Amino acid sequence: MSKLRILVVTTSYPIKKGSVSGIFVKSLVSSMTKKADVTVVTPADKGEKGDVSSGTEKILLCHYAPPRFQSLAHEPGGIPAKLRNNRMQLFFVPLLLASMMWRVFLESRKHDIIFCNWAITGFMVILLKAVIKKPIVTTLRGEDVKPNPVSKNQWLLRICLKYSDKIVLVSNEMCEQLAKEYPQYAFKMQTICNGVDLSFLDQECRFDSVDSMLRLVVVGSLIPRKNHIYIFQALSIIKKRGGFFQLDVIGDGEELNTLIEQAVKYEISENVVFQGTLAPENVANVLSTSHIFLTASLHEGRPNTVLEAMAVGLCVIASDISGHRELINGSECGELFELGSSESLANSLYALLQDPKKIRAYGRNGKQYVSSSSFSWDDCSVAYLELFRQMIKQKLVDGLGQY
Repeated sequence: MSKLRILVVTTSYPIKKGSVSGIFVKSLVSSMTKKADVTVVTPADKGEKGDVSSGTEKILLCHYAPPRFQSLAHEPGGIPAKLRNNRMQLFFVPLLLASMMWRVFLESRKHDIIFCNWAITGFMVILLKAVIKKPIVTTLRGEDVKPNPVSKNQWLLRICLKYSDKIVLVSNEMCEQLAKEYPQYAFKMQTICNGVDLSFLDQECRFDSVDSMLRLVVVGSLIPRKNHIYIFQALSIIKKRGGFFQLDVIGDGEELNTLIEQAVKYEISENVVFQGTLAPENVANVLSTSHIFLTASLHEGRPNTVLEAMAVGLCVIASDISGHRELINGSECGELFELGSSESLANSLYALLQDPKKIRAYGRNGKQYVSSSSFSWDDCSVAYLELFRQMIKQKLVDGLGQY
């Protein structure tokens, strides 16, 4: 059997050393290259003039401005965050779309299938569908499928649902939600969960200090959707109740300065350490010195950061949203809290502070859940490759049926 030739289209990809832009897409691609030929089409970054060489996949950069102005896509929070903070960047959006569409058009004839990540790239490729004549698979994540049905991005989502040949969702609950909202396209939908770097299982959470001081950690871009301020409000309540804690904040983004100010406002600045962006191995090291992983996200797909925390053995305290419910209810690795008032999170944390044994038990449950499940990136890539082969085979059958 000849190797599949996959054209991956994504607006986020780690094209520079140390970058975490679309790092989970990179993890999936790296696994796919073991059994397929993969080419990645992605925006160029600031200072980049040519394509990027890689030992496994071929990476084609889409240039859309003078090199020093190419900053639209790969910063924390991606294109949405950039546009929120600099409306002048809107000028570059059509140039980027045109550049990526041209690359996809040129490369499509050399590949068997087009694999789009996020609704925006699905939309771009769909505009070329009549001329490229290749199966289009679009993977939707938390940023694409929001719980608000009147979201201004719904038109983009509807186009992807209508014209993509297959829609992949990264969680079962997200797939069920979307199928309920758009039953006419349910036959196209399939769940393929993201993988997790199993090296996190090699780390062991150290609970030696849990009786004296609670070590908390959050991981993710510092953007409004991650809702870090909610966590700060809850920790302010904990401190007033006499609780001892340290919070490590891993990540960078548009809200960094605001969060630094909020830490001062809520009188927890001495308890909060802003770590910035860290390499995956350094993230694992920080997780292993922590006790509880916190996330107050407003919406998610199936967050890799939660799975990584579970793999290390942390107790997880998370907002009660679909992306979190599926992991926590299925593993008994922690607790969910309502996003109404920060008192809800404060009460959960304060109760755990009084019961270190429960923290340890939640952590053990999470680690066992990840270690006994098929959560590797290799498992994830196998599911995608099987889907791609089925689609190509069906396209051949349909083509023969026309004669």
